[in-house]
Amino acid sequence: MRKNILGAAQQLFQEYGLSKTTMEDIARKIGKAKSSLYYYYTNKEEIFVAVVVKEKQDVTAEVTNAVEKASGAKDKLRAFAFARFRAIRKRKVLYKILSNEMENNPCMVDGLRENYNRLELDIIKSIISGGIETGDFDIDPKDLDIVCYILNSSLRGLEFDAMMSTQSKFENSSEVVEKAIFLLLRALEA
Repeated sequence: MRKNILGAAQQLFQEYGLSKTTMEDIARKIGKAKSSLYYYYTNKEEIFVAVVVKEKQDVTAEVTNAVEKASGAKDKLRAFAFARFRAIRKRKVLYKILSNEMENNPCMVDGLRENYNRLELDIIKSIISGGIETGDFDIDPKDLDIVCYILNSSLRGLEFDAMMSTQSKFENSSEVVEKAIFLLLRALEA
């Protein structure tokens, strides 16, 4: 039942946004009475958080899978960037809603974002640490946290721009990600 609720809610949130979607809409979409939703969730915001958490878990799994298949720190970093970009692009509408909610309900979004940032930083830290150990990257280990933060923020900025922009200067956003990774790798290389 939870899976059905989340699936219906995700579709409705993507179509109408959080503010225009009601518990009644979600119940109608799954063919149940509104009261049955309250057995599982207290309100639509709780459902929205559950949808976002599920999507973030899916994105993390896709990214982790891509990184694990790559060999070598450089390829792992490239796999991380492209897998994350593809995963987020598939969920473009949901990310726009989440960005809009940052203004309307920052407390709800901050907790979600902080948890996801930690997961991403852990993946990047593992890649960069591995590259330092193999000699692929010339980074002082004491700078590891700041380097990972800069790298993650840089990629997130590109993704955010690609998601929120109505027009892109660049026809192929993959080309932008590739160039960003090229530049980041040049900065990290021994």
